[in-house]
Amino acid sequence: MAPSSSRQSEFRRASVSFSLVAVALVIFLAALLGWQALQVKDQVEWVTHSLDVRRQANTALALVVQMESGQRGYLLTLDPAFLAPYNDSQRAAGEALRRLAEMVADNPAQAALAGAAVAAERAWVENARYEMMLRRTSDPRFAAYFHEGKGANELISIRTGLSRLLDNEIALEDARGEALRMGVMLAVLLGGGGLVLVAALFVIFGVGRLRGLNQVFEANIVLVEQQRDGLDLMAQELQASNEALQAQQEELEVQSDELTSSNEALQHQQEELSRVYGELRAHSTEVERSVEERTQELLAANDQLARQRRFAETLLARLPVGVGFIDEDAIFRVANPVLADFCGIPPERIVGHHVDDVLLHSELDGAGILARVRQTLEPVTVEAVPATVQGDGAGSLTRWDATVLPFLGETGNFDGWLVLAHEISDRVEKERLQHERIETLEDADRLKDQFLGILSHELRTPINAIMGFGSVLDDEVAGPLNPEQRRFIGRVMVAADALLALVTDLLDMSRIQAGKFTIALRPVAFAEVVAAVLSMLAPLAQSKQVSLRNRVHADLPLIEADEQRLAQIVSNLVGNSLKFLDEGGWVEVWADVDGDLLRCEVRDNGPGIGVEDQGKLFKSFSQVDMSNTRKAGGVGLGLTICKNLVEAHGGTIGVRSEKGEGSTFWFTLPLAGQGSSPTTGR
Repeated sequence: MAPSSSRQSEFRRASVSFSLVAVALVIFLAALLGWQALQVKDQVEWVTHSLDVRRQANTALALVVQMESGQRGYLLTLDPAFLAPYNDSQRAAGEALRRLAEMVADNPAQAALAGAAVAAERAWVENARYEMMLRRTSDPRFAAYFHEGKGANELISIRTGLSRLLDNEIALEDARGEALRMGVMLAVLLGGGGLVLVAALFVIFGVGRLRGLNQVFEANIVLVEQQRDGLDLMAQELQASNEALQAQQEELEVQSDELTSSNEALQHQQEELSRVYGELRAHSTEVERSVEERTQELLAANDQLARQRRFAETLLARLPVGVGFIDEDAIFRVANPVLADFCGIPPERIVGHHVDDVLLHSELDGAGILARVRQTLEPVTVEAVPATVQGDGAGSLTRWDATVLPFLGETGNFDGWLVLAHEISDRVEKERLQHERIETLEDADRLKDQFLGILSHELRTPINAIMGFGSVLDDEVAGPLNPEQRRFIGRVMVAADALLALVTDLLDMSRIQAGKFTIALRPVAFAEVVAAVLSMLAPLAQSKQVSLRNRVHADLPLIEADEQRLAQIVSNLVGNSLKFLDEGGWVEVWADVDGDLLRCEVRDNGPGIGVEDQGKLFKSFSQVDMSNTRKAGGVGLGLTICKNLVEAHGGTIGVRSEKGEGSTFWFTLPLAGQGSSPTTGR
């Protein structure tokens, strides 16, 4: 038992030692395999980074080419359509180069190339901006600048730097790809070799210890199987990793092919750009010639502008009105001699001086007027401004109309004020004389009205005496009359009636002009008034064999009027028609409601009135026929009194007539309100 026990102890010690060695070896191999897997991952990341750098470099190079094409196209054609791609690519190119510099910052050589490209791009942009400014303004320096090819060195530096950077990245990518492939192969070898080594150790140790380890092997068979399963799983994982690495390698090869194609396309673009640049150089002589011709045209235009300026200055100096311009700071910038007369100071004390200093001795509120014009953007006119014009001796006082207008620029912004001044001294003097004449005429008219009023009033007494005694004689109170005496008395009475009507018209007109005329308003039946007037005028119409027609309905609503004055209106209008009618004529009175008014028309078939004479009808002491041989008598007050009476009632009056077509005189009066009561009018 003792030897058996000793062998068992020795076997246990050997088993433990073998187990420790196997475990240590497995741990070492696993660590080595893990380290190699990390190296492979780093290589994959580096390869991906190289691809990104190449894409960014290609993008930046394409943008630089597009930017140069837009700039050169604009220089050749001055077409604004080239500016949009130039501006867009210029901003994008700068950003792309700065991004590229950030991506290669950890590689000093690549970082130096990217930084040089960024600096060259900035310098080229400044040169391009200056060159386009010279071209746009037709500066003569453009031809020399364009011919020298300013900025070409910067473009060459950008393209060369980016090409070298791409070549370096391709070399780095190839080296890192090779390292990636070697790492993958090493990981596969380490994994497989480790498994083989562990298996070999187990076999060697098992052959040497087969007899002693049978029982232990059988006892630990389960553990070995578990370890084998774990190794199989590791082998599968390594195989999957290997397949993934191969797939990544294939993808990198595809990306490499794409980059190669992109490089070829970029090279083609560079060749095309070189061709275009050669064409630009070929056309430089033509551009220089065009610039020279344009320069000559500009010089000719400048001479034309100078002549126009001299003409404008001469015209401004000879204008009969004052003209001036005030800038936004209220400083006079332009002033002609007439404006100097308006300001009362020499011209040299106006231009370049503030408006308050120029108008120091003027009655104008210059600052207030300028502020109002600027606020409203509307012109302001001040009339009859006094100004003293300095002559050889003492100054003479003159009158001016001054207008200040807002002066707006091409964009509609306020740029200052325009001042216009026109002397109106002669007009003011004429207006003063005219005003004096009007006052004189008004005084004479007032004296005439007073005389007519007094004369009319004084004539009523003898007329009343004539009419009174004539009536006594006609009634044969003093004794019988023979036919001839009765005929004489009749003529005296007719003449007295006409004279009394004339005096009454004169008195009414005198009261109207003196403002002492009054009316008493009350509801009146218009049809009754018309019937009474026509009845009163019937004998006169019969004597002239003229018919009177009443077309006024009795059911018309009441009107608000003075009944006596209303009868006077109708009587004057009908009597006026009777004056001018011959035997067989007719006069018609018509009335109807027109809204809240009553409209009355007096129509006749008389000779009519021309349009040119209708303006005389409603004027005092005015008739169409003012000759001494006129057919109808009267002093021309009947229609004037009618007009004043109608307007005093709140109505209107007018006429429609044509020569040979008769006349229609119409007037309107307001209807009586519901429940209205008599009132005293004007």
